[in-house]
Amino acid sequence: MDLSSSSRCRDHGSVVPCSTSTCSWLALYSYGCSGGQCGYIVSYGDGSNTTGVYSSDTLTLTGSDVLKGFLFGYGHARQGIFSSIDGLLGLGRLGQSLVSQASASYGGVFLYCLPPTPNSVGYLMLGGPSSTSGFSTMSLLLVSNGPMFYIVMLACISVGGQQMVIDASVFSTGAVVDTSTDVTRLPPTAYGALRSTFYKMLSICSRVVSNKFSTTEMNTAKIGTRFLGYEYS
Repeated sequence: MDLSSSSRCRDHGSVVPCSTSTCSWLALYSYGCSGGQCGYIVSYGDGSNTTGVYSSDTLTLTGSDVLKGFLFGYGHARQGIFSSIDGLLGLGRLGQSLVSQASASYGGVFLYCLPPTPNSVGYLMLGGPSSTSGFSTMSLLLVSNGPMFYIVMLACISVGGQQMVIDASVFSTGAVVDTSTDVTRLPPTAYGALRSTFYKMLSICSRVVSNKFSTTEMNTAKIGTRFLGYEYS
């Protein structure tokens, strides 16, 4: 989109006023007001953030699927990993995400397939499949200090078909499924067991460890007492 050719973007004609309930709806993403304009901020654990004004416009998804009054953040400043990207697409569980705002049309359901290789193509599909045959389901957990996250209960970790013996209490607080996180972070106990099992299976190979991926225990990235990870069952 060429912002310079859009009078709405130049003049902020679609900016949400501070006095509206829509602005107060931002809650933890609120960033005060300036000149009567509703400010927003989205921050991540590594210090990256984007700030700007909360805006609305018509979002056209397909020729027949149009979301009028779609709310989004019109960014003015970006730091960290956001400094070199054009924007973020919110798929979280709060009302501000695309998934939530399009729920009337798509039922609050989406499919997200990450490409397995750089030469592969992934896809994002709003709405559920016509048939759930062959799909496995699990319950999502809700936590007060992370209502936007998709949190599942980690059942176990297996390496090469071998399930590791890790006390269930290690995973009792659940794991956040975060597709924008480059690595899987585990509590020290689970990470130590995973590392030991992995090394045993590679004992017949030459072990090469780079400085980038240290064999020391990884710091646990916490959300309250939660950690980042993925479910294996």
